[in-house]
Amino acid sequence: MKNFLCRKNLIKLLLIIIGISTLSVFVVKTNQRSNKKIETKTESTNKPSVKEKVSKKENPLLKDAKPIAEVKEVSKSTPSKRITFRKTNTRTPSVNQKVERYVYKYCPTVINGTVLYCSNEATPGEIKDGISLNGRRVLTTTPGAWDSVQVCDPSVISGNFSFQGSNYSYLMAYLGCRTYDCTNNEIGFAVSNDLYNWTKVGRVVGTEGGWGVGQPSLLTKNGKTFLFYTRGTTSLTSTLCRELISNDLTSVNLSQPVTVRNMGGDFISNADFAVSGDELYMTCDTHVNYMFPAGALSNISQTQSIYVTSWNGDLGDLQGVGWNRVAAIGPGNTGHNRNHNGCFIRDGAGNLAERAILVSTADEVGDFKANLWTYRFQKVNF
Repeated sequence: MKNFLCRKNLIKLLLIIIGISTLSVFVVKTNQRSNKKIETKTESTNKPSVKEKVSKKENPLLKDAKPIAEVKEVSKSTPSKRITFRKTNTRTPSVNQKVERYVYKYCPTVINGTVLYCSNEATPGEIKDGISLNGRRVLTTTPGAWDSVQVCDPSVISGNFSFQGSNYSYLMAYLGCRTYDCTNNEIGFAVSNDLYNWTKVGRVVGTEGGWGVGQPSLLTKNGKTFLFYTRGTTSLTSTLCRELISNDLTSVNLSQPVTVRNMGGDFISNADFAVSGDELYMTCDTHVNYMFPAGALSNISQTQSIYVTSWNGDLGDLQGVGWNRVAAIGPGNTGHNRNHNGCFIRDGAGNLAERAILVSTADEVGDFKANLWTYRFQKVNF
């Protein structure tokens, strides 16, 4: 009995010892897990933040933009929560979102509610004109050709035209050049059936030196097609007009030019024309003492003027017309310092569809490029 009790006490003692050992192991493992958690937390605090990652990849054109990824705040009291991203904001912005402020848009033309215009949308941040429609470049330069550097200043009419055996519904006149210094500009034609896909006809009016020729404006009256354009030599700026003899453009045939009479005390430049019955409307730059106002944008006008005259559609009569000024579109109308390169709201023939123009605007905000990025256009009634 005594031996039995002794063995019983010995078993109890062994059980106690085993229990203490098991508890020690559990405590050690628990501490190890705790230490690992602390180490993991310490390592995570050394990782660069999301904002740091974004800044290292920052596009210089987007230095003022917000980071692409938005980070939810993580509370210090809940260290176990992970940093998460809002998936709807992790997609890279489109090209237009990134560089809209490095784009210029000006010198529009309107045909039956559709607007084509001059822009660098295809090459944001670069000064490279192309002709655009709804944000898409529809006419660009041709390497090695007369229009290899810039194409701009479109004017479009509808009609029945042919070129190299194919028929087309639209005719565009545009300015092109192969120089970088705004000299020796020339005028070309292009044809299309949908306003998006254009076939170049070629150069139709060549340069005479100096600034050259450009700012074309097409219209039809009494079944005749007329091409108005600005000519700038080293000593004189004037506006001329020619009649298109045939709608077969395989070999373009234009009449001799006629000088459009100016309004007296000023000269005509950057003009667009529209017909309304027996009246001819003109919108053009306004010069002060034959100059543009001084300032960082001294190369463009501050006010766009609108004139009207009687015209029966005879080319020769343009030499003796008398212009009556009916409107002046300036900073008070648009809210912008410069107002230039306007166009009428026209139908397919060049008739006045509304008593309104699209006027190009600009503001003095910094250096040449900064000012250029402000070029836009807006509608103004008269």
